[in-house]
Amino acid sequence: MSKLGTVMRPNGKSQVTFDGRPLYRFAPDGSPGKVTGNGASDQFGGRRFSWHVVSSGKTETATTPTTTRSYG
Repeated sequence: MSKLGTVMRPNGKSQVTFDGRPLYRFAPDGSPGKVTGNGASDQFGGRRFSWHVVSSGKTETATTPTTTRSYG
């Protein structure tokens, strides 16, 4: 069974998922192989979480959190 899939977003567009979780691009990682968002702390809607890189195994990932963001 593949871990990749899609879900329909509220705006009618498809969102790619991995193991049922939505995938996002970390905006500061502007070029292929750049993974500075790995381990970054974040919060949204009163919930705190960390971002984690999904990799094909060909990319080296940073393990130190690089930033903290908050969305009101």
